[in-house]
Amino acid sequence: MRRRMWVIALLSLLSAGGIWAHNQAYNQPVLSMSLSNAPENQTQAQAQAVTHAEAAIASTTVAAEPLLPSPSLPLASLNGIYLTDDLAKIHEVKGEPQNIVQDEVVKTSLTYVYKDCEINMVNDHIQSIVVPAAVGKVIIDGTIIPFDQLKQRLGTPFFESEDGLVYRQGNHAFKIFSETSASDSPIKYVSFFHVSAQ
Repeated sequence: MRRRMWVIALLSLLSAGGIWAHNQAYNQPVLSMSLSNAPENQTQAQAQAVTHAEAAIASTTVAAEPLLPSPSLPLASLNGIYLTDDLAKIHEVKGEPQNIVQDEVVKTSLTYVYKDCEINMVNDHIQSIVVPAAVGKVIIDGTIIPFDQLKQRLGTPFFESEDGLVYRQGNHAFKIFSETSASDSPIKYVSFFHVSAQ
């Protein structure tokens, strides 16, 4: 008798649970449908969340920092002179200097002053080529660039320092010296040199 009551009670519970579940599904068909498609809906929701996140990141990046063109110049020569040129080649390209200044400490360091640049040599090897702001422009790899367009033309620098911006291609470096590294800071002069010489 007890066993029979247990079986009836168990069947009643199962029956009641089935009716309740059926009633829930009937009263809330939208919930039932969304559960049956849960993996698909979850994937779509994740894809939308990723898309919104990427858009937010992209808009933040664009607003925070304007994109500049990457350096496209090989930085091989400045004002017609290559860092590998010797004194004979410099005379051939630039002619006779306006002045030659000997360093007071390093006697083998000579600076050849021309109207558009100053070329420093130590033991007949070019250490650097400097173009003062008064010249107003530079010629990089045959391309004439006014000083006021130089930072924009060269793009994102390799390194920023307190006194300017450094651009690098291989073993060659080009530095814009200014009061600060800010894009609107006036240029004092530029220098072109071997990375190992700095």
